[in-house]
Amino acid sequence: MSYKRKVSAEEAKGKFVFILKNALKKFPQANKSFTVQVGDKKYSTIIKPVHCTCVGTPHEHYHMPVAIIPEISDLKKGDVVTVKKLSGSIYSVSVKDKA
Repeated sequence: MSYKRKVSAEEAKGKFVFILKNALKKFPQANKSFTVQVGDKKYSTIIKPVHCTCVGTPHEHYHMPVAIIPEISDLKKGDVVTVKKLSGSIYSVSVKDKA
């Protein structure tokens, strides 16, 4: 399993990765803690539902917060984030600069 996303200005400013609804099945259930591995370091995060009315009808968006992950917390618009399932509830995360 892998999930790849080009970071928006909103994501970079808010220090999160937007998880598309059709990709939710690739991740643990919302609000359930899982491990993100960056190199040899491990961090705990969640998929966080965020209430929204951007299209008029109330609905949820899903964010993976990255502020507590120093190696990827400095996201910039245009960076490409790749999340890969390694095993169980452990996922690797990498960022490719927009350069």
